[in-house]
Amino acid sequence: MRSIKKNRAFLESYEPGSIVKPLALAGAIEKNLIDIDTELEFP
Repeated sequence: MRSIKKNRAFLESYEPGSIVKPLALAGAIEKNLIDIDTELEFP
């Protein structure tokens, strides 16, 4: 029997910070503000 899977990207809510952090880090790496090997700790 086939099961229908829901698209979590459209149906679930995510914390705004959890979406913005990867984008901010990608921008910082692109502008050479941080190195890709830099270890960061988020609360």
